[in-house]
Amino acid sequence: MVDAGGSWTSRPADDEEGLALARALNVPPLVGQLLVRRGVVEPDQAQRFLSPRLEHLPNPLSMAGLERASNRLAEAILRREPVALYGDYDVDGVTSSALLTDFLRHHGLEPRVYIPHRLREGYGLHRDGLETLAREGARLLVTLDCGITAVEEVRFANELGLDVIVVDHHRCPVDLPPAFRDAQSAATFV
Repeated sequence: MVDAGGSWTSRPADDEEGLALARALNVPPLVGQLLVRRGVVEPDQAQRFLSPRLEHLPNPLSMAGLERASNRLAEAILRREPVALYGDYDVDGVTSSALLTDFLRHHGLEPRVYIPHRLREGYGLHRDGLETLAREGARLLVTLDCGITAVEEVRFANELGLDVIVVDHHRCPVDLPPAFRDAQSAATFV
């Protein structure tokens, strides 16, 4: 945190635990203290945090609904269905839109990308944008960095005939939007 004078201040932490971790890792004391504040307290855990490796990442399929969403996206690719990407206007949404566009182009699709205007539309899914994408023929809509709280908007997209996959890292609310529904289970994917 920065105070009004421009100086950095930090929350108190267990200095001894941070110093011990710093010594064990041979890193500056501040690094040890920051790790402890993040809940990383064991040297092996800290080493994995500081030097991540692909084999240490969790299995992506452990994310709820990812397999169904992947299957739906693969189906769209195989059937050459029109896909729309609805990305947030910030760096997460724009970068996600660019990466997924590149992936889909590599697989022969030309997705329609919709990024809402920051000042006119603001954050989140908007009915006008959803209507435009449906009118242009999209069958599958993938939201990127938005949509996790858009229960009514996703329901509206479903009414327009869009299957919706929500890709969003924000905290999930209690009531999830009625996103992509697997034909067999009718379970909601978010």
